[in-house]
Amino acid sequence: MLAPQLASPERWIAAFIDQLEQYISLNRVYPTTIVIDMTRNEDNANVEALYSTIENIKNGRVYSTFYRRFKRLRFKPLDVIVFSF
Repeated sequence: MLAPQLASPERWIAAFIDQLEQYISLNRVYPTTIVIDMTRNEDNANVEALYSTIENIKNGRVYSTFYRRFKRLRFKPLDVIVFSF
């Protein structure tokens, strides 16, 4: 599963949750590894928020309130691979 590359952390986690739900509905299992591709030119504030989100993914819990739509997922902790070129 490949996490989306989006600028704002709120949009990123909302898209990630949507992708994760779609993956689970298609495969009927949770993924064991998440691969995240981050660009180098992100704003420092966004990078810190994205790292916090990655930590939550690693711990098996994510939530989003993007567009006032509350979504929460809990799952077994995953392996997270982050690329930053």
